Amino acid sequence: MNDQERVLLNLVQHEFPLEKQPYASIAARLGITEVECIDLLRELNRQGILREIRPVINWRNAGFTGMLIGMTVDPERVDTVANEINRLPGVTHNYLREGTVNLWCTLTYGSDEEKTRHLTFMRELPGVRELKEFYSEKTYKIGLLLDLSSDGERGDGLNAGSQFSGVRCTGRIQTLPYTTRPDTTAVLQHLMVVQEPLHFSEHPFLHYAQQLEITEDEVLTLLRTYLSDGTIRRVAGVLKHNRAGFTDNAMVALEVENNRCDEAGETLAQFPFITHCYRRTSYPDWPYTMYAMVHARSPEEFFSHIGKIRGAVSCGSMNVLRSVKEFKKTAFRLPRENAR
Repeated sequence: MNDQERVLLNLVQHEFPLEKQPYASIAARLGITEVECIDLLRELNRQGILREIRPVINWRNAGFTGMLIGMTVDPERVDTVANEINRLPGVTHNYLREGTVNLWCTLTYGSDEEKTRHLTFMRELPGVRELKEFYSEKTYKIGLLLDLSSDGERGDGLNAGSQFSGVRCTGRIQTLPYTTRPDTTAVLQHLMVVQEPLHFSEHPFLHYAQQLEITEDEVLTLLRTYLSDGTIRRVAGVLKHNRAGFTDNAMVALEVENNRCDEAGETLAQFPFITHCYRRTSYPDWPYTMYAMVHARSPEEFFSHIGKIRGAVSCGSMNVLRSVKEFKKTAFRLPRENAR
């Protein structure tokens, strides 16, 4: 990627404008035309670097629950098991990771009955030796925001003297409280529409307006309302981190005493290379209470990140579960029957 593309991706990740013509505002910051901006984003999407631009929805506010699942699967059965699990619509992420507990997925569900049905299906798959359920007890950071203009550990940032070096993002991840809304039916009808990616067009919110049979201004007001109450976390570009250069990734599990978890979570959340940080369920044979997603652009940078974590957080043990293979990564999509 060139400097212009790096800064453009930073802007759509951190500061996507809630305006009728957001691409025009972004283009003005880069000194290019609206058409050029749209064409650049469309090409980055075609290359697989930019996954999509969309509202990032907090489904918990709409009555859904998410969980992390760790499975011990016979190595020769991993691909088959992963492909079967991928068929479940509530499974959004599915990764092979290093370690005995080697297959990890996330599941979003709307009822205990649905959860039980899916977990039973997974447990009964040939090759699955054990399955553990990890529920989120507290969120300290959530948001795959990758800074493509920073130098990192190996100088992957903007070129020296770049004309775009003055274009900086001021947006920050805001973790809002979870408050399940009472008017869930109306919310689901709205989310059914706005869960879809924005178009690469001069009026990207017009598509939502036409489906909801309201004006563009009313769509923007609706989105701002959901942003303020936490139903939508942000409207932003979502990158494919591997294609964007972040090729060394891991889920890091830390054994932290219960009375130190808040301190550890707040410390971990400050690291820019950590995109997600949770306190989760622990077990006698799996004592880890804190989980952090780490992203790096090289093995050297990755081990530097791990060293920083070790130096900053007091923990009994640490399990670094490096990503080996991505089987599935997508956003949860509300099935149409749920919005009736």
